[in-house]
Amino acid sequence: MHRLSEVLAVVAFIFTALILGISARAQLEEMNMKEKETETFQAVAEIITDNDDVCGLELEDLVSLIQTTELAERNFLYDIPGNSTSEHMWWNALVGLNLSLKHSFGDHELKRTVRFLREEVRPVNQKLESLIAYEKVNESRNAKDFFYFFSYLCREDLLNTADRPLREAISQALWSLHDRYTFYRTPVEVARSSDRAMASAEEWSGPGITIFREENVGPFTIIDVRENSPAEEAGLRYGDKLYAINGNPVGPKTLEEAIESLRGAHGTTVQMRVLRKDGDGADEIIELQRLSDLPRLVSSRRLTNATFYISLRSLSKERAHSELRDALEEIRDQCPLPNIVLDLTGNGGGLIDTAIDVASEFMPHDSTVLYTKDRYGVLEEHRTNIEEKERVNVGLLTVLINNQTASAAEILAAALQSEGATLVGQRTFGKGVGQRLLHLKNRGTSHVTSFELLTPSGENFHEVGIAPDIETERFQREEITRIAEGEGVPFSNPKIDVDTIGALQRACQAEGT
Repeated sequence: MHRLSEVLAVVAFIFTALILGISARAQLEEMNMKEKETETFQAVAEIITDNDDVCGLELEDLVSLIQTTELAERNFLYDIPGNSTSEHMWWNALVGLNLSLKHSFGDHELKRTVRFLREEVRPVNQKLESLIAYEKVNESRNAKDFFYFFSYLCREDLLNTADRPLREAISQALWSLHDRYTFYRTPVEVARSSDRAMASAEEWSGPGITIFREENVGPFTIIDVRENSPAEEAGLRYGDKLYAINGNPVGPKTLEEAIESLRGAHGTTVQMRVLRKDGDGADEIIELQRLSDLPRLVSSRRLTNATFYISLRSLSKERAHSELRDALEEIRDQCPLPNIVLDLTGNGGGLIDTAIDVASEFMPHDSTVLYTKDRYGVLEEHRTNIEEKERVNVGLLTVLINNQTASAAEILAAALQSEGATLVGQRTFGKGVGQRLLHLKNRGTSHVTSFELLTPSGENFHEVGIAPDIETERFQREEITRIAEGEGVPFSNPKIDVDTIGALQRACQAEGT
């Protein structure tokens, strides 16, 4: 028996060491990533010392392409059938380079085959020949083909007037992974987003709606209308459809482009063609004024003597947590142990760290909020971070969800459910993956799906969503209040003592006092 205990102890030690070793390797790779990116830039810079020396090539674009293929090779969550990730991407970068030239010159006999590249195209530029031998691409047949073709285009003087061919190559390489959440943002797009973020720190100018779209084309759905906004005054509501902005159909627009069109200088107007959810089926053109205001992410109101409603619109800003804390403290002044209805409908997610902070306001210290799992199967646990004495105690917690509750908001809902909260509404959107962000040398960014998001019980909800405990499509105040106060809800979770909660809530201030 003693011998068996020793053997089990050794096995446990080896298993623990193996897990720690995998985790340590992952952390070491994370620490060395930026150093490797710097090495890549310096190595290529030594080969191309003058940005304008090689066919008008921008050095930063080339380094960004190499960085992107390396990032995806190490981190992309899914396997590429029959090929390595980088080999697959280099081939498609070649396709992207070809597409860019077709856009600039038409076909121009640019339908090249691998045989043509290997047998007829000969590197004529000494510096590009050095790049072909560069260690980052030396073992990649498709990367070599890419640079062979690039050399040919140099000789034919086709690159000087092409429209950013390497940026097209980056986009095509990431697009070829066929993951809707993996994409490239050009330096112009990043700068525009940054400018908008800086402006929104002081003011926000728009009609007062939040829009969402599940598919890549078609109308946008209005999922939130801000209080006291021009949109609210015009009677726009959740579920209304947006078909055109200033006379331009929104079908071809990305979400970012549509938001850009809705925004503008304070006091200007924006024209929208909408279809009201509860209307007569006819499109309607309305003109709304853009007003400047920093929109609050959290709003709250009292439903009954002991039950309070809190709307959390987004987790995309760190201030979402501070606004929630302010709302909870204000509620505590009115009731020592309030029931809370937390509304996550239309919340498209945001920052995982913010979701953890919000969950920490409702869950015991050091509780599991989520797990992340990378392509190698390495799990990382994320726990709550607020001490018990710092939290605002709440009674019964009800969470409202719908099919636009996504990503970090789904994680939040699942974590709260694991601690006894009742989920009410519709099955959530089902975005259960996270992206690794790489800031590129050309000041663009590559976003690569790199890990799964798992609930506290270890379940993967990607593309299936989180199921509610009580399903409903319409949120009636009376029904939600009844649920929030525990009527007819089977509280089997031992962490919830309904009788104790009821006793404490009798000490709440009378409504309106």
